[in-house]
Amino acid sequence: MEFIGWERGIIFLVQLGFGFIAAVAAVYLWSLTREGAWLLAVLATVLSYTDVLFQFLDALGIFPMSTYQWGGVSLIRVGFAAGVPLLYALAFLLAAFRQRKL
Repeated sequence: MEFIGWERGIIFLVQLGFGFIAAVAAVYLWSLTREGAWLLAVLATVLSYTDVLFQFLDALGIFPMSTYQWGGVSLIRVGFAAGVPLLYALAFLLAAFRQRKL
């Protein structure tokens, strides 16, 4: 393991701490509503937390995110970068369609 620096380490810990709280709160909210739109929002929140966790493990050298590449681009990074906003967009669209009763 390598030393990642105090500032970066504190930022990771803050992101991991508040991300965990957000993920647990999202799962709890979904357990109360059981709606598809909320499920997608929960998945986006959990995926966002997982992204921060993998970045932390990558910074420590435990799990290099560049392991799986295609054309020199990390597929894991692209998956996280595209997955979170895509899931949020689907959640918002599903919620909007449900409001219109389509």
